[in-house]
Formats: sequence, C-alpha cells, structure tokens
Amino acid sequence: MLIDGRTLDGSSEISCDILIVGAGPAGLALAMDLDPSLDVVILERGGETATGFLNTGKVPAHDGYSYDLEKSRGIGFGGASGLWNFNPGWQVRPLDTMDFEKRDWVPESGWPITREQMEPYYRKAHALLEMENTSYDPVDWVEDSEVLDDLTEEEWSLGLSVMRYAELDAFTTKKALFEKDPKRRVILHSAVADFVSNDQGNRIVTAVARTSAGGSFSIRADQFVLAAGGIENVGILLNTDLAKGNDHVGRYFMEHPHLSPGEVVFEKGFQTDKLKAFVASAYKGFQGERPAAATEQGRLVFRTSREFCEKHKIGNCLLWGNLTTAGVATGGVRSLHELQRLKDLEIEPPEGVRQKHLSNILSSPGSIAGSTVKKQLARLRRKLGQPQDENAFFLHMETEQVPNPDSRVVLTNELDEFGLPRTTLDWKLSDFDHASIATTLREFGNTLKANGIGRLRNSLSENDPVPQIGGGCHHMGGTRMSADAKSGVVDANLRLHGTENFYIAGSSCFPTSGASNPTLTLIALSVRLAEELNAKATKEHQPNTVRASESA
Repeated sequence: MLIDGRTLDGSSEISCDILIVGAGPAGLALAMDLDPSLDVVILERGGETATGFLNTGKVPAHDGYSYDLEKSRGIGFGGASGLWNFNPGWQVRPLDTMDFEKRDWVPESGWPITREQMEPYYRKAHALLEMENTSYDPVDWVEDSEVLDDLTEEEWSLGLSVMRYAELDAFTTKKALFEKDPKRRVILHSAVADFVSNDQGNRIVTAVARTSAGGSFSIRADQFVLAAGGIENVGILLNTDLAKGNDHVGRYFMEHPHLSPGEVVFEKGFQTDKLKAFVASAYKGFQGERPAAATEQGRLVFRTSREFCEKHKIGNCLLWGNLTTAGVATGGVRSLHELQRLKDLEIEPPEGVRQKHLSNILSSPGSIAGSTVKKQLARLRRKLGQPQDENAFFLHMETEQVPNPDSRVVLTNELDEFGLPRTTLDWKLSDFDHASIATTLREFGNTLKANGIGRLRNSLSENDPVPQIGGGCHHMGGTRMSADAKSGVVDANLRLHGTENFYIAGSSCFPTSGASNPTLTLIALSVRLAEELNAKATKEHQPNTVRASESA
C-alpha cells in the first residue's frame, strides 16, 4: 500500500512490527524477504518515482578528488536505482573471499562474517534479481574457451573474472507488489527526524517522522531498520542520540576510485577473436549479437589475486577495456577535461593544482589537437559504417580504497526541506590507494609485454598534478560492521551496538570495499537480515501492541 505522508494527521501514531527507513535496494530487498504475515512500514522521503537527490551539498575538493553528491543519490521508490541508466544494466559481482578476510597489510580489514557464510545469501540475491545463473567463471561465459588460453597461463600476474549485469528496473518494477499488499505500507514524502528510546536507552520504541509539507507523525514498532542509503544512513544516525559515544559513525567512508589510466596497444599477431575476448566479450555468443536480457550479459575483467595483493602490499582491483581509435589521453588532455569538470561542478581546485593543470595544457598543445582530431575521425567512421581500427583499447580501473578514519561523512549547519541537517563529504584517498593503482598498472604492463600480447601506454606520470580519479557513486563505510563497539557501529547481524532492536542495512555497513560494485552484496546482507528478523518475530510471538507498550 502506498501512502502519501503529507495527508497524515500529525496527531496519529502508526504501529507495525518492523519499520524500514528507505525504499531503495536495501530496504526493498529486506521488505520482500520478510515473512508476509509481518506488518511492515517503509518510510521514504521521496515520491513514487525516483528523482535526483537534492538534499546534500557539493563535496569540497580534497587533493583534486571530488564529485557532486547531488548527482549521485536518489530519493523516491527504488532509491538511486531509479536513476541508473547504464547500458545494458547495472553491474553485479560478489565480493572476493579475501575482501572478507583480515589482511595484515590492509589496515582495519576483516569482516566479522566470511564469504562462505554469505554464499547462501548471494544465491538469494541472484534469485531476487531474477538471475538464474550464479557463475562468474569466464569459462562458463565465453563460448569458445580456447580464446582464453593466452590469458590464463601461469605467467599472468592477474586472474580473470566476469562483471555481470542486472536489469535497470529490477526494483522500480516491484512497486506493484507493494501497492496491492496491505502488510507492506510505503509512506512517501516522509523523513525520519528522530528515534525515541526506552529509559535504559537500549531499545527503540518510536520513530518521529516529518513530511515535506511541514507535518509530522510517529511510528511505533518492534524492530527498526535504517536502510536510507550509504550517505543518508550516516546523516540520520548523526542527527540522533544513537550516534553519541561512538566516534566511528561517519568515519571510514570508502568509494571505488575509478580511472582510465592509459591504453593497451596489441601486437599485430594477436588474433581478433582473442582480442575481443580480452577486451569486453565475456557474454555468451560474443562473436554474434548480444543477448537481449541484461541478466544474460557480462564483461570479462582482470582481477588481482590475494597472492598478488599480499606480495605487493596493495588493495584489490578490477581492470577492463573498451576498443578505441581515439588514442591515449595524455596529461594535457586529461588536465583540460579535469578543469572543465571542476568548473561544471562549481568547485575551486586546491591551491597550486589549477596552475599545474594549466602548465600541462600549455606544454602539450599537439596532443590535445591530435586527440580531438582522432575522436572526430572515429565518429565519422561510425556514421559511415566503416570498420574501426581494433588494435587498441582504453584501460579502465576500479580499485579498493583502504579504510581511512579521516575519510568521513559529516553534518552541516544547513537544513533541507524537512528541516533536517544536510550532510557533506570529506572524501580522502591515501598513499596506500595510490600505490595500489600504480603497482597494478606496472605489473599489468609487464605481463602484457612478457606474454607478447602488447604494451601498456600509461597516461599517468609523476609530473601529472592529479590523475582523473572519480568515484562510482559507491558510498560505503560510515556505519561499519565490527565484532565490538570499539571498532565499528553495527555487529555481524547489522544490529547497532548497544541496542536490542535497531539495525542498519546497506553499503554503509561494509568494513572494507573490495573492488566489486556494492549493490549485490548489500542485497545479500538485506536478505540475511530478513532471516534474522523473521526468527526474532517467531520467537517474540506476542501481539506487537503488547510488546511495544512493555518497551516504553
């Protein structure tokens, strides 16, 4: 049932078994996997259709790395997933086993749960996304496995995997299920403003909500789940007494640094079919047409192994490529793009960075002109239907960011339309993160050369002011999972340390980020949480009104 919160009487009090704050992937996955007999309320600050999130300010530039939070969040049914427009769909891949492990060379690493324990929930997450195939082995995806022979020999320093895709509307189309279900009430245009605890402070009794029309109402529940998004979970928690005494709240914010660091140029003897498999053709039937369904498609990616990362003392990383004729982007070209990007975001570069970018541009006018001409020629060939020169591809990277307590989400003094403090982001990368990028690129280039496949033309250099590192809108950390309150915010079951009935769901709970896109894992954690809450509801079989009154 969908309810417009702006129509509710401010004096009314709503009762339910479980309150979920947020109708994005984490909250909806949880609601769909809860026992259907449970009375569930979902509080969503947006409307029936997802729109851009306009309640956070621009991110200040730190060392040149920045992106605009206003363009990376979504409100409304479906959350940020309602804004995704990627072709063929949004990327799906589980975290690797080592991402859950304590790694001596990675500070603050180690989850209180293992990949093995997560396996059944990953399977459930695939089922929820209507993905029957759960394999990420390239052999299961490439029709002719012989094309992978040159890429899987022992000499390779990197392994192979597949990045898969889910349908864009995997969550927005679920609205019909909630419209017809009286046990699943979605209250729109409403934001949680506070939580009221019992006298002991260890059990939440009521949530206080505000509407975008200026009204308010309260919700009593047995269990409370905060699933508002990677940034919003932190902002809501910081605005309540629940965050007091825990300095970890808001810290350890992580992204997946994304960059296009260069170009791979293949040797002439490298066969075309192998080239296509090497670059982007892990989907079945890669020599023909792509399957229509996004869930039947995948991209071949290179991945760093645990042995590789331990040897070089770096984080996890994924690499892939796109065929191109435009040529590698030099430092001057990248500086030109970076200054334009900062201008579009109305961000003033840090002191000295602008001058370094301008020097880069002035010192390489030929590369800028050459890059422009090559791009125009490539567009013209495509329009004329002429074949492209497939002897190179642009390399792309998605890397793990090491947990950093100084990388954090904080509240500002500015209020949003609900009268609640807006958040801002102090995103900080470390020397460890830069070393992970540089080392992986160096070893990847050495491997290409040693196997006679090609060479890496690395566009990053010590003379470049700052690489064009951006984020993937993958907001992780901030309410990290931990074995105890001394090292995190929630426990292995996502329950807030020190409380009996308050949980947090979503990527804000990730202790480490790995290199895989986070949505599949946060869905798996949500269905795992559903199992926990279903078990609690079975044990606490008394009517919820009695339990709620006893908790007051």
